Amino acid sequence: MKNIVKAELFKLKNSKAFLLILLLNLVSILYGAGVKFGWSFVAFKGQFDICRYVFSIWQLYFILGVPMIILMYTGSKILGDEIQKGQIILEVAPVADRKKLICGKFVSMFYMTLFYFITNIGFNVLAYLIFVKGTNYAVSGNLFTTDNFEILVQILFGFLEVYFLVIFAMLVSIDKGAIVGTLSSIGLYVITSLLTRAKTIDKFIIGYFNLKSDNIINPETILIQLGIFAVCISLIIYVSIRKFRQKDL
Repeated sequence: MKNIVKAELFKLKNSKAFLLILLLNLVSILYGAGVKFGWSFVAFKGQFDICRYVFSIWQLYFILGVPMIILMYTGSKILGDEIQKGQIILEVAPVADRKKLICGKFVSMFYMTLFYFITNIGFNVLAYLIFVKGTNYAVSGNLFTTDNFEILVQILFGFLEVYFLVIFAMLVSIDKGAIVGTLSSIGLYVITSLLTRAKTIDKFIIGYFNLKSDNIINPETILIQLGIFAVCISLIIYVSIRKFRQKDL
């Protein structure tokens, strides 16, 4: 499996997917410069500490969805596209178990999603320290507050949400291809966003913390969301392995 993951990551690197994600995250540096120099396209109100700033930019990326769509399509492409074009046969031949091959693809996309997560947060922190700190917008304060804990929860669950949508796109792509897989995952994102508006079921909708602005973060909702993510991600991986094993290549 280790060699499969390395091979998949090498393909992702050659496809410039990592570079594209890196360049998109670098925009946050430009945004930070806009705060410092008062550029017209940057609109901030009030004051914020480093945690609030990092979360605001992370949330902006999440709402715009461009990096998320790139990750969905990239995941769909290394699975569904290779199946449709017959390239997957070259990978299946040296691997005795198809389960290892598809799990290797899921793991490689986990690493790529993690790369997006780390670079996004890292550049946001860097932008704050270089440009925003010292302006009228920045304030210093205690990092260990309830608000900052809730920010941390939303960011971490945002990572899980992105990965969930990526592997859902990969599941659909097994039969339908990369484009349909990506569009299906975008559709799921829209549907879950709408479902969180229903107060009776909102906390049971996957992605609740990032899809609902007036969410409630407490031990109960954290455990509920952890359970839902664990079940949904496990189910997607299980169904994907089963479908891929039965697939006539």
